[in-house]
Amino acid sequence: MGSAADTAIKPSSGDLPVTSGRGRTLDINSSTSVVDGNLVAFGNGVSKDQKTAVEQSSLYAQFVANAKYNRVSQTPDWYREYLGALAVCGWVGQGSKWSSLPKAGANASVDRAILSLIEGRYSQKEACLAKTALDVLGGPDGIEGYDLLRQGTWNNSVDQCLVSVAEIDNKDLVLCSTCHNYVPEVINSDVLFFHFIKEDTLYGYELNELVLDQNAWDKTKDAIESKVEGFAGRYIKEISVKRP
Repeated sequence: MGSAADTAIKPSSGDLPVTSGRGRTLDINSSTSVVDGNLVAFGNGVSKDQKTAVEQSSLYAQFVANAKYNRVSQTPDWYREYLGALAVCGWVGQGSKWSSLPKAGANASVDRAILSLIEGRYSQKEACLAKTALDVLGGPDGIEGYDLLRQGTWNNSVDQCLVSVAEIDNKDLVLCSTCHNYVPEVINSDVLFFHFIKEDTLYGYELNELVLDQNAWDKTKDAIESKVEGFAGRYIKEISVKRP
């Protein structure tokens, strides 16, 4: 892969379906952002600069992957390109592989399937952060963010989801990056909250754990920022929860 400054980028695009509100779980020790098609949960130990690193690198990586593959119909290839672009930004981790989830529909809905996979791979803390982010996104405060996430993450036959958790572990900034793709069997714009029709829904996923090499990020962040700064206002939305 070439340097960050030389790589083409392409935002997601698509229609904006109407969102319906859902229940939520509030966690005052976390925050939630939507970065293009990626729902990101942040632990309370993540600093402002680290949050910017996650958001900008994820936005950049999605643009790079969008320029080469269709994120919905070519999700496994798209996600490999996404991870490669994250590596350019300084994110380091062991390689994983695309897998299938048997009987995905037994989880009732996509968000529950995602949480089941996260609970099976990551810590309880990371699972709780992911659940909070999903609940916040599906609540009344998440409407604008959810509309953004859905812009380019579905078509008439396939839906795609990115859900990530960023937190501090032994002073390292760790990113749990998960990607999901499924065939809903009906035209569906509800992406993360679709209710499965039958148990044997075709469902693919990949789970990765990445650590930010701060020195590598410091060397490339100016080039990354120059690529995404004109898009950040449109494609990065922090979800501010109105407290009761």
